[in-house]
Amino acid sequence: MKKKYFLIGFSAVIILISFFTIRYLFKRQRRRKNGQTECLFAKKKEYISKGKLERVSFESPEGPGSEKTFIRNGELVVKDKAPATIIIAHGYMCNMRDVAFIRSMFGPYNTFVFDFRGHGNSTPDQVCTLGHDEAFDLIAAAKFLKSDSRLKDLPIIAYGF
Repeated sequence: MKKKYFLIGFSAVIILISFFTIRYLFKRQRRRKNGQTECLFAKKKEYISKGKLERVSFESPEGPGSEKTFIRNGELVVKDKAPATIIIAHGYMCNMRDVAFIRSMFGPYNTFVFDFRGHGNSTPDQVCTLGHDEAFDLIAAAKFLKSDSRLKDLPIIAYGF
């Protein structure tokens, strides 16, 4: 019974932290020279912030021991002298566009966003499995990053909500 209450409490804390982080990010504004305000995350170049944006694709297995693979599409921002690469994983009923603005939180780091199966720009016959098979997508994303000669020696950090 204690474990159940702990999990409920822990989940509530994670949801609150995510809520306030996103709220903070959307409320950040800056003043333009003409006196008007604009959202800090309104422009794509703000997401990239001194990095190079690359559109990439990688393969993810359908399931454990399966020979069938799906193509995952994503965007990688590579920065000079980045200390690590962060995979930003979107949540249920979202896609990589919904979380792209989060790149700006990770200043000097490389960032990688992609669409999980059943979300965004994925193959039509795929369905969401609420994390069960999406784990294979995340593992495939990490393997893809480690196969890149520029990123292979950097740590990988996963950020998701």
